[in-house]
Amino acid sequence: MNGRTFICLLALLPLGALADGTVHRWVDERGVVNYGDKPPPDRKATPVPITDPLTVSRPPAPTTPSDAAAPPARAGTPPMDRDAVRQEIESTLRREQAAQAQEAERNQEKARAEARRRCEEQRRVDCDQAQPDDLYIAPPRIVRRHYPITPVIPPRPADPPAPPVLKAPRPASP
Repeated sequence: MNGRTFICLLALLPLGALADGTVHRWVDERGVVNYGDKPPPDRKATPVPITDPLTVSRPPAPTTPSDAAAPPARAGTPPMDRDAVRQEIESTLRREQAAQAQEAERNQEKARAEARRRCEEQRRVDCDQAQPDDLYIAPPRIVRRHYPITPVIPPRPADPPAPPVLKAPRPASP
């Protein structure tokens, strides 16, 4: 750390003390709630309690020395060994995961039923063979009545005009 950085940090140190002010809350003439470090003099302001998120609070100290040595025990239950606690936690986790898997399966089945319903509403041909993703992504193919196809024959243009016939001049007789 060079000297300039150290001096700059020392210069910024008093700013931290200034920032540790109180925050006031007041309501202005339009009924809007405002917060600030200096309320207007004509308004009634109440200080807002601020808790610093970086401070760490410690649990209260035990009142008797015997309380400090003994671990906290549940009222009316015998202390359990670590293996029993671990097994209980693992079984609880397995039950929760199984419940989540069942819930996901139910949600997936509901989504399939909803997709099938929408497919049938849109009168798609392949509702039975469509994959669940296709029901959301593919554009619907609408079933229509098939009319007999009549060939489209473009009209023929009129015969082109005949080129003008030019007669060669007759040679003069002698």
